[in-house]
Amino acid sequence: MERRREIRRGARVTAYVYATGGHPVRCETLNLSAGGVFLSAPRLPLHPGEVVALVFTLEFDRVVRTYRRWARVAHCREEGVGVRLYRERPLEACSAAGA
Repeated sequence: MERRREIRRGARVTAYVYATGGHPVRCETLNLSAGGVFLSAPRLPLHPGEVVALVFTLEFDRVVRTYRRWARVAHCREEGVGVRLYRERPLEACSAAGA
């Protein structure tokens, strides 16, 4: 039974993950929906519930567009992590960071 609210689409897009206090990690998306994405990168140093910043780069013809989103790690697996996307930083992450 499908539990997702949005339809997933297979998408191979380069993404960069920025965790608090860490360096950006380049990875690739395997599937993407309006509300989440699965990031393929073995041994990402992330944990469920952690808030990260994501930067996607998409190329259309010869134009490269950059998209930035906040995300919360939903689950971690050996082959990558699933994250829930947000347009703005989640409020509880702001208060936890002292922002």
